[in-house]
Amino acid sequence: MPIKLNGKETNLSVSYDFDKEKFTILGVNAGIDPNTGMASRDLTKLTKGDKIVLITYTQPLGDNNAAKTKKESKEITYSGKNQFEEMDLKDGTYTYNFVVKDTTGKTTNSNPATLTLKDGDITAALK
Repeated sequence: MPIKLNGKETNLSVSYDFDKEKFTILGVNAGIDPNTGMASRDLTKLTKGDKIVLITYTQPLGDNNAAKTKKESKEITYSGKNQFEEMDLKDGTYTYNFVVKDTTGKTTNSNPATLTLKDGDITAALK
């Protein structure tokens, strides 16, 4: 997941153990090489006192050509005990899509998948 670590943009790697129902913060890496499309193999552990800002991107519904807007969280100080946890999403409409870049540099966007949450019920649709 994209983050800022001590002011520098990088990527946080997190795993989830389905048996233990627990997330583990693995560390940070450089992400995807823009020339080769290969994921970085380097993984650097976080250290106590690191400053982390989570980064997400938003885009208006129904306009895949609209520019994405970058959103940043409040700064988090890593204590060595920080943990990700599952939370219920608020009622609303959430749209997800994937951007896939192949080894030749060609980029393809998936069709959006829309999830609508209302009173604990989830309705999914593909566009």
